[in-house]
Parts: sequence; C-alpha cells; structure tokens
Amino acid sequence: MDRECNSVLIPRSPPQLQPGKIDVGIIKLIHQDPEGHLVFWRNHDRKGDWHNKSIKVCDLECEIAKIENQLLEDCYMTVNSFTKSQNGHYRVKSMLHSLNACFSDLDCYKVGLGFEEARVAIQDRAKKHQIPNPSIIASSGRGMYLFWLLERLDISNFETVSLYQRVQSQIYETLKDLGADIQARDVCRVLRIPGSYHLKADRQVSYALNQDEQGQMPRHHLYELADFFSVAFQPKPNAKKIQSTRIDREIIEKVSDGPLPPGCLLQKKLPIADSPEKKVALAHIRELCNIAEKRGGIKRGCRHNFLWIYANRLYVLGVPISGLADYLLEMNAYGCDPPLESKDVFYASSGVKRYLSDPSGRIYQRNSSSIAELLKVTAEEVEQYNLKNIIPSEVKYRRRCECAERKMRRWMERTEKQRMMVKMIEGSEKEGVVAGRRELAKALGVAPQTITNWKRLMSIPMNPRGRPRHSGNSKT
Repeated sequence: MDRECNSVLIPRSPPQLQPGKIDVGIIKLIHQDPEGHLVFWRNHDRKGDWHNKSIKVCDLECEIAKIENQLLEDCYMTVNSFTKSQNGHYRVKSMLHSLNACFSDLDCYKVGLGFEEARVAIQDRAKKHQIPNPSIIASSGRGMYLFWLLERLDISNFETVSLYQRVQSQIYETLKDLGADIQARDVCRVLRIPGSYHLKADRQVSYALNQDEQGQMPRHHLYELADFFSVAFQPKPNAKKIQSTRIDREIIEKVSDGPLPPGCLLQKKLPIADSPEKKVALAHIRELCNIAEKRGGIKRGCRHNFLWIYANRLYVLGVPISGLADYLLEMNAYGCDPPLESKDVFYASSGVKRYLSDPSGRIYQRNSSSIAELLKVTAEEVEQYNLKNIIPSEVKYRRRCECAERKMRRWMERTEKQRMMVKMIEGSEKEGVVAGRRELAKALGVAPQTITNWKRLMSIPMNPRGRPRHSGNSKT
C-alpha cells in the first residue's frame, strides 16, 4: 500500500435500521465466499436450544429468515468463514475456510471517549497515515468496530494465517490507546451482528460503510496491510535449519551441474550448485519444472504454493532476493494455467522476501514431503513423472515398508541357511567326516568366507577338535 497516495475516506452516519431487522446485506459484504460457513454464537444457551449455529453463506438469507427472532438480542457472528463442522467444533483455527477482514474492537468508553469522539480520532489517524482507511465503522452499542475488508487469497499456507495474526496484533498496538480489546485479535473471534440489540447498553448495533465521495468502499490485500504496518513473516519456532550432514547423499549423486533437461519451462540461467544444499535445491527446481510441464501448467489451488516454493529454492541456490521477482514472473507465465495476475506474483515475491529476511541469517526450508503435499502430488504422478525427490509421505512410507520387507526376507533366508549349515555339520560329525567350508558353501550357495563368518558369529569351531581344517579329508 502506498501511504503517500491514501485518500481520506469520510465515514457516513450509521443508517437508520428497522427495529428487529438483521442487516443481511452487510453480513454478505463481509462474507463474500459463497462456499464458506458463517458461525453465529449466543451467550445464553437455553435447554434444548442452540449455542453455535453454522450457516453456509449462499443460504444466508433463507436460513436467517427462519431464526431471525433468535438473533436479535446479544448474538454474535464470526468475522472469518469456516468449513462445515461434522463433530460439533464450529470455530476452530484448523477449520478456517477464508480470511474476510482484519478488525479491531474498540472499547472507547473505557478510556472516556464516546462513539463520535472515537470516530473523529480514527479519521485523524487516517489523515496522518497512521492506520489504513477502514472499510466499515460500526457502533457495537457501547464501543466501536473497525473492519478492513480483504481481497480473497489462498490460505493453504500456514504463513498466510500467521501473517494475518501478526497484522491483527499490530493493529491492536496502534489502537490500544483508544481502548482496543487485546482479546479481539484471533481468527475465530466473534462480533455483534449488525441490526441486533445490545441489552446492557440498550442500543442497536449498526454498521456504516466508510465510503469516499464517489461512493467507493476500500478493500485491502493482506500483504498491503502487512507492508503498511511493517509486518514480516516469522518462521515457526520449531523450524530447523537443514545442515549439510542431513542432506540426502543419493539426491546429490543424481544431480549434475549441467543445464536443465530439454523442454524445461525455465529459460533463465541458474547459478552453479557448488554445495550440497544448492544441489538439493537444484534437484527440487528440476522436478518443479517437470511437474509443471507434465501437468500442462499448475492449476488453481496450487499456484501460490508453487511460486513460493520455487522462490525459496532459487534463494537457496544463490539467486539474490532482489532478483526473485523476475524469475517468478517468468515461471508464472510459463508454468501456471491460468497465470496469476502480476500483483499476486508481486505479493508472493514480497512475502518470500519477508519470510527469508531472518536476522540470524538462517535459511528455513521445507522438506520434500511438505512440498509434495502443498503441490498435491499423487502416487500415480510419482511413477508417471519419474520423481525422485518431491515424493508424498505415503509413498515414502510404502517404500520404507517394502525395504523393511526385503530386509526381513533376506534375514529369514540367511537364518534358514545358517540352520541348514548347523544340520550339515552335525550330520557330518555323526558320520565321522569333517565338512569343509568349501563343501558347505557350495551346498548352501554362498561364499566360503560367509561360512567362516557364520561359524565365528555362532561360536562353532572349524572342526570337531576346535582346530581349523581346510577340507573334509583328515590325516591320521
């Protein structure tokens, strides 16, 4: 977001709502994804009545008409959308479907401010570019709600939700002197429904669009808000740096420093892989290009993840952060179907820059199974595309089981042969003949040295007298 070009928006007065009428239009303006589920929450759970209720956004008008009388007093709704619950868990972070808005709950009455005084203070801060222009300003009965509606974005990456929470925390830090509620920051937060009634304050909750003179309401991108508040990605606390000692040596042996395979999507020349980490990154880049080619382009749902992983691998390979955008734009044009808009590629590039800008200088990387999960690589694709590195965890598990089964078969065969060797030695002793290791090796189909090793392992003497002998012909 360009702070210099922000135009100050003048909030309209809250509309005069009909008594006993829920403002469905405002709710649908916040929840734009028709496939998401909006969760209503009531503080009073009467016997036989509901406490949480999940409604699909596309069925909102029909369903609200059935329960509108139950939503009129002290009822709340989620700001963000969730997936349909099957086990009674409605507002859980793991079930998040879409991020709809950043928000702040200002308890301005606690700092001695009325609603109009708080609105003037917000307008003044917007003029001074201390906060972005809100999309909606609402009267919650005793306090104020501020909403910054978001453009739709992919939340399959945990980094996106983490960035959202950090932006929320920064909004609280900016507005805490106006009574911002420290609890109103998480993605599962509920706020009062527009048009409902606040019993303690004896007032109706009203939402007002913050429109400019042309009647336009601002919508923001999450990355724009992150840039405005100077919020950067932070890796997970348990993320570990990949050390050279943990690099798969089989991957390194399969990678050469030559050009990428013919027909590869990548047109730019890559830096030379002169270290184990860089060779693994080059192996991943090769297979990313291979997947994009064989699929006919990365489809919707995986494009942001694909570009993010691609940028991370390029950075590990030695491409400077300042040059990532050119590589991403080219790969977006060649490897995504349909290609993302240029602004989305820019947001992905800026997000990678924030994520990789770790003050400690460490480079955080995803393992091969995580990359395969983000790109939705199947077991069939592993066989068809001849993938060696980007392999789903279930394929790795199956291969480990097959390897363990082969080891078990070899162990059982070896054990059976050792038993046969003992029986042959015991049989030869009964006949008064010493079985030599060459005869035993020929009978069992193993090397003579293997017979010697087995005898030593099992504490079996070389002959009945305990002295080594080379054949069964004994001298008298």
